[in-house]
Amino acid sequence: MVRYPGGSRKSRFTTDNQVEVLVDNQLELERVVESVEKAQSYIYLTQFEFETDFIATFTREVDNFLPQAVLTRTLQEAAERGVNVKIILNENLAVPDSYSQMEEFFQDSSVEIREFKSHGLHVMHAKTMVVDGEEAYVIGSPFKKDYWDSPQHIIKDPRRQPPGVRPVHDVSIKLRGGAVYHVEEFFCQMWNYIAREEYPGQGKIEPPIRNPVSNTVGKTPVQMVRSVTPETLNEEGELGIFEGYRRSLAQAKQFIYLENQFLTNKSIIKALKSVMDRNHDLEVIVVMNENPDNPGYKGWQNQCLERVGIKTFQDILDHPQIGFFTLWSTKWEKQNFTIQPVYVHTKVAVVDDIWATVGTANLDGSSLTHVNELEGFFDLEFHRNMEMNVILPGVNRYASDEIVKLRDSLWREHLGIKEQKLKKTGKGWLKLWQEVAEQNLKSLKQSHPHMTGQILPYSSEESVEDQLNDLGIKNSAWDVLD
Repeated sequence: MVRYPGGSRKSRFTTDNQVEVLVDNQLELERVVESVEKAQSYIYLTQFEFETDFIATFTREVDNFLPQAVLTRTLQEAAERGVNVKIILNENLAVPDSYSQMEEFFQDSSVEIREFKSHGLHVMHAKTMVVDGEEAYVIGSPFKKDYWDSPQHIIKDPRRQPPGVRPVHDVSIKLRGGAVYHVEEFFCQMWNYIAREEYPGQGKIEPPIRNPVSNTVGKTPVQMVRSVTPETLNEEGELGIFEGYRRSLAQAKQFIYLENQFLTNKSIIKALKSVMDRNHDLEVIVVMNENPDNPGYKGWQNQCLERVGIKTFQDILDHPQIGFFTLWSTKWEKQNFTIQPVYVHTKVAVVDDIWATVGTANLDGSSLTHVNELEGFFDLEFHRNMEMNVILPGVNRYASDEIVKLRDSLWREHLGIKEQKLKKTGKGWLKLWQEVAEQNLKSLKQSHPHMTGQILPYSSEESVEDQLNDLGIKNSAWDVLD
């Protein structure tokens, strides 16, 4: 049996996959509903939060959006036609959860809901779905109304609730082929762990049996990696996602692209600084949040930036190796200009176009290793989330078409570039980002402010208004939303 660094027992590597990267939640939710509606045998789902009235898809009638698929009802309808629907939800006291509401909603149906009880600073954060053993998803966002969004990131989009809540950018991935087995394996292990801990062994399910002669559906290599809380699925837990990042960052030659909700993990920052010090030609581009939604994270992010030599937004525009950028949405309406940050919920990385990952793990302590942001206060080794990531490895150190397609789709959206394939100039990729960000700063200072794409340099200030002021953008006449 192959040993995998970081505690995993198997490499979980397959080469017969078909992969669809789903940028922004509108597309992801359309695919999820399609899969649920055609399910014939079973649906296994893990989620962090799940609102019972979450509307997944809409139809358009003139200027109005009409609800089409409420996801709980779509799952209930699947159960009514004989599909075995099982759902695992996170449940704890520190973080809001939806377990009790979901349990009540499905109490008169055959849908089974079970809870992963968290007794500390870790959570069951993996969001996955398996349908009939044929399709699997690793999903970026919770099933909540304030996470619904389209690639346009429209301010005050009525499909996103409550009114005025910030737009959200996220990435999910759909899999067919051998990798589906490893997503289903994770669900079964989780379900049986909960059965053992909370239901005296009742309702355990058989893990999937891998058919080595299964029909090949694609040619994309995929590796499934996990973070596992110690003393759950196994004694030591797993560090597979962290190990994947650690090795790929250390081997980077040309560029590293990170797009993540949080950037506070000390080990990741140390790895970035180390590889930049060794290779002065390496370029690092980071898309992150101005205002993470966890207390304390803004200050920790600022400390991380300082460790790599970034103290002001001008440092970002001038640095030869690394740049930190944030996403914003703008809107003109009746002579009023509105600006609002786009909340980055993504967990994506691309290295040299030969390695990429999409999944649920943030670049913070609890998603990758332990809560190392609080080292020295008390023992936090136990506090590691349940997470799952998909790794897309290039073959023999050559660029992968799937990885280039992923990077291009994200960069076209963020940079406002229409070309299907981006071409690297002699100035390099980082300079392209710096130039677009600098041009957006200039454009927002004009009498008719506007932006190309979505990016501005990161500001260390706390409030949205102070961030814009720090960037030299006068906004007293604007409608500034946080």
